[in-house]
Amino acid sequence: MTAQKVLVIDDSIMIRKMVKSILAGKYEVLEANDGKTGLDIARRSNPDLILLDFVMPKYNGYQTLQAIRRFDNLKDTPIIMISSDTEEEVIAFA
Repeated sequence: MTAQKVLVIDDSIMIRKMVKSILAGKYEVLEANDGKTGLDIARRSNPDLILLDFVMPKYNGYQTLQAIRRFDNLKDTPIIMISSDTEEEVIAFA
């Protein structure tokens, strides 16, 4: 049985590593440190879920979300938009 794939797109290595450590053993966790790389990985790997940071340089979360939704193989992929600051964490479902 193949493990389900979760793609984490976040410019913070600490967030990516934290998510990977939480999901390790249950899911195959793929990582991208920016939106463009994340889009490329998503197109190639067809993840079952994408965790997507709102705030990233170059290609932000909203731009990445719009690009992901343009591909037929990704248009129905669940995406959880995430972001954090020093005071609180925000999670929204897209």
